[in-house]
Amino acid sequence: MGMWQGIERGYATFKEYEERKEDREYKRKQSDRLDEEFREGKMLRRVKSVSDFLGDRGSSITVDAAKLASIKRALGDVEGGNDYLAKLAASPYAVDTVYKALEDRKSSTGAMPTGQDLMDNITLIAENYGDESWMKQYEEGRDIYDILLRDPDKLLEDEYYTSVMGRIGALPDVVKPTVGVDITAGYTAKLTPAMINEQVEQFDDALIMYAEALREQTPEGGFNNELEKAITAFNDDSKLSLRKMFGPIVLNQLQQSGGTLFAPGLAPNIAPYQDKVPSYIPPTDIDKLKQGANTNRRDEVIRDFNTLYGQGAAEYVLGM
Repeated sequence: MGMWQGIERGYATFKEYEERKEDREYKRKQSDRLDEEFREGKMLRRVKSVSDFLGDRGSSITVDAAKLASIKRALGDVEGGNDYLAKLAASPYAVDTVYKALEDRKSSTGAMPTGQDLMDNITLIAENYGDESWMKQYEEGRDIYDILLRDPDKLLEDEYYTSVMGRIGALPDVVKPTVGVDITAGYTAKLTPAMINEQVEQFDDALIMYAEALREQTPEGGFNNELEKAITAFNDDSKLSLRKMFGPIVLNQLQQSGGTLFAPGLAPNIAPYQDKVPSYIPPTDIDKLKQGANTNRRDEVIRDFNTLYGQGAAEYVLGM
């Protein structure tokens, strides 16, 4: 009987020891877990504080290099092209938008637009742009951000955390530029057969109106006789002479009118007149116009030129 009592007491003592051991292990694990949660919470709070303090200076600006290169090729050496590219480099959104518009335009017309055409119809609206100091602050902020990404645990060190916050605090408060994109209505649309027919119809209507108005103000003889023949031929459905005469000016006026019909591209039979020198104006008179436009008689010279060659002729020639 005494033996079994001794065994029972020994087992009870062992069981009590094991229970105390398990309890100590449980408490240790609980303490370790609480310590880890505290460390994680502390680190997350500090990471958030650093990120909030960095603001835009820590945000990523990564543009698609291939798309930017395509836009650069399209711009060529057009005046203002470098500034256009610099604005794009500050906005991944703008790069993607301009590139898509460029590709859509190329698809709809079958040709890559010129640099000037691109800049005239895909304009950039930049806010807070022009102060180059923002880039230096941005690069400094990104450097801090990248260091934190590599070793965020270091933020648990009070001295290191204080130094990082001090480094950020020393950065000037600058605002990163925002770049919007404004695309001319209809510029990326596809030219349809119906639009081609309507372009030609509007072109010819404007052409005959321009010619008849000029005939009324041109003295008889000389050019007036040539103009009369071209109008007669036009009305007999032989339109080439009149188109060659006034096509460049009339087409330019239609394109500048602000409508969307001519934005997607030009009908094949009127496209050759774009940006051409009007055939009916002697080169010597064009030279005289350009010379006179740079004198104090500019308004008088332009008025006389338009009286002789049609309203808008001087503005068209000077704008080429």
